[in-house]
Amino acid sequence: ARTEFPTEDFLPENPFVTASNTTLKINFPNGDLQVNDFARFRNVKSPVGGVAISTLQMSTTLNGTITDTATTIDLTDGSQFPTSGFIVIEKVNAVSGLFENEVIEYTGRSTHQLTGCTRGTSAPYRGVSPVNTTASSHSSGAKVFGCYKVVSLNETSVPSTGQPATTTRFDGINVTLTNTASGTETGGGFQCTIGPINDRG
Repeated sequence: ARTEFPTEDFLPENPFVTASNTTLKINFPNGDLQVNDFARFRNVKSPVGGVAISTLQMSTTLNGTITDTATTIDLTDGSQFPTSGFIVIEKVNAVSGLFENEVIEYTGRSTHQLTGCTRGTSAPYRGVSPVNTTASSHSSGAKVFGCYKVVSLNETSVPSTGQPATTTRFDGINVTLTNTASGTETGGGFQCTIGPINDRG
């Protein structure tokens, strides 16, 4: 199965907003995401409110090889990952050079170990779950990326001239950080991207 990285959208400049809590606000006008979608951020240029780039992009590596049926997965650093959710493990076919990435759902995390793993899955984005990925073995040191669950939407009621009297404008999403941000800040830089964790088949 040939899989590539999914289509991503550019976020506005400095899209991330932290407060001194675990809520991370992402400005994403007309993003059309839904609650319980899962989103991945890439190309983040700077930390925001004490939250590291690696946390915003949720990236680490495998600590040890895994088989295609393993239900526990050891990460080099899992401390920023949610206690449940989805990861994608990057894999490139040595012969064809094509990506054969695998999306895995997990139900628990103990420090750096993910437990209750369902292999070869996919996560919803804009309310739609793509075709499942294929479970396979992965080498120690393979790149691992996590994603954030959309917990609420940021919307504004805008007066309109017709009926209804107001319309709802989609401004962005809120996700939950594993650890509390150290302060209130807006940042992240220019041309950060948002997209699904799944690859398109």
